[in-house]
Amino acid sequence: MYKLTKYTLFVTLFLTLLSLGIIITTIIPKVGSYSKSEMIETNQKFSKCGFIVSEFYETKSDYKTGRYGIRKEIFKEISLLDYPNFSGNINIRFIINCHNQIGDFRIKATNQSFELVDLSDELKKNIVNEVLKLKDWNSQPYFLSKDSYYQLNIKIRDGKVKDLF
Repeated sequence: MYKLTKYTLFVTLFLTLLSLGIIITTIIPKVGSYSKSEMIETNQKFSKCGFIVSEFYETKSDYKTGRYGIRKEIFKEISLLDYPNFSGNINIRFIINCHNQIGDFRIKATNQSFELVDLSDELKKNIVNEVLKLKDWNSQPYFLSKDSYYQLNIKIRDGKVKDLF
């Protein structure tokens, strides 16, 4: 009887801790999490496949031809957009879902002192429209997640695009 009680207590404690861990990881915002108000509107239908989204470094989700392919396909168009006259970086973060589609975009820009810089909504939409032209995504499921974040960075110097990475 003592062994059965000890076993039941162990299983109950284990399941409680497991449940608590799952609740904490899904409710408490993670670094990089964002509200729906930060997302950039697109005219596409996009939905996540699950409720957990893996961080980009946890998966091998990528573009079919890698960063080189991304540069080759959209660098010219990205360079032709009208950027404010500043030097810094523009970070584009989005989700690759289990159907190899991308969506839920957000964009943050910082100057060389890492201070946030406001970009116009029009520029944000133009950047997203260029990224949406990339069609060969390869989502790699990780543990419980079928969706993953991905990010691109645009390096700007004196209002001109110097790199896309």
